[in-house]
Order: sequence, then structure tokens, then C-alpha cells
Amino acid sequence: MWRFLRTIKMAAFYNPLVLGTYNIAQMWWAGVGSNMLSGAKWKTAVTAMRERNDFYKEASLNGLFSKPFGYTRRGLLDSMNRMTKTAPELHGLMVATLPAHWLKSLYQWSWNTAWSFDEAMRLVTYQHLIEGGFDSAEAAKLAASYMGDYGNVPQGTRVFLNKLLFTPTFKIAMGRAQWEMVKGFSRYAADVAKGRESSLLTKQHAVSAIWAFGGLLAFHYMMVGLGFEDEHFGW
Repeated sequence: MWRFLRTIKMAAFYNPLVLGTYNIAQMWWAGVGSNMLSGAKWKTAVTAMRERNDFYKEASLNGLFSKPFGYTRRGLLDSMNRMTKTAPELHGLMVATLPAHWLKSLYQWSWNTAWSFDEAMRLVTYQHLIEGGFDSAEAAKLAASYMGDYGNVPQGTRVFLNKLLFTPTFKIAMGRAQWEMVKGFSRYAADVAKGRESSLLTKQHAVSAIWAFGGLLAFHYMMVGLGFEDEHFGW
């Protein structure tokens, strides 16, 4: 059963653009804003990824590309190969009609493309935060928290919750990031009330909370404007 669930999760990467759509929202939280359209920043990111230069290595060493311990892609691919041999109908018509090695190659391409987009977006966010006054270590850690600090989730927690929830590591990472925004906004409000200066990190989290809330509100009114009805639990 666990192998079957792993394969279903793997299918979420059939479209490499899905992960990028989440990243855009997370870059919005970070306040990247118009820098998302900065050709110079994207060029720096792509060059760093291609050359693995000092800029890339420093960001990586400081934890920007946070990954969970125990890389699971090989396990997912092995599960897929086993299932195509023993029960191809579980994968639907596509799996039943294409050789397993073709599916494996397509999945590998989709996976690599999705995470390449993720790396580029992390690098753009990292540059934005450095320009905002953070040093490399602070910017990398903060950008990772916005984009998903997956390596900061204990392995035992991931293994256990993976049996109960769909993509729990993402939920935990995002929950932590949003909680830091809430705490930062509260600290900033308290500092303003007491007339004292807030730290750069507190200000960043407070601004992120405003960006996140504002984004949700804008999305809500956009959906209502498009004709969708408001419900208590989502759209």
C-alpha cells in the first residue's frame, strides 16, 4: 500500500510547472515583487546554476537549496518500475501502452525541470534578500524558509507523516514559515507601540505577513469577480 501511495505522489510531478506556481506565491511572501521580472537577477541565477560558481556554492553551503535527508527519487522510480511490471493498470492507459523506461525518462525530465525552476527561484529570492540588507547566511536561510526548508524537518517525522498525509514535509515547512510571519508581525506591532526599533528580520517577517494576507485577499476578490461563489472552506 505504501509503495502505491509513493507512486501516486510521484505522479504530482507529471507537470513540472506546478511546483513553480507555488514558488511564485512564496516569492510574493518574501516581498520579491517586481524583482520577479528582473532579467539581471534571472541571468545571475541561471549562470550560477550552469557554472556552479562561487555565488552558487556559497548559497548552497548556507542552506538555500534545502533538501530532506534521504533523497527519495530513486525509490519512487523503483516503485514505478515494479508496478509497471506487476500491475500496469494502476497507472492508467499511459503506463499500459508505453514501455517503463520511457515513463522513467519522462518522469526524470519532469522532476529535473521542476527542481531546476525551484533552484532558480530560490536564487532570485536570495539575491533580493541580500539587497535588502541580509548577509549570505541570513538570506539563504530566510529564502529557504519561504521556498520550503525541507531539510529542517526531522527524518522520523517525515517518514511517519508520509504514511498519513499527502506531502507533509511541504505542509510543515510552509506552516513554520507562516508562523514566523505571524510572530514577526506581532513583534513589529509591539515594537511600534513601545517606540523601539525592530530588527531587520522582524521587519522582514512583518512585511511578509502583510504581503501574504494581501495576496490572499486579492486572490479572493479576483475569484469572486470571475464568478466563483464564496464558501466557508475554500473555492
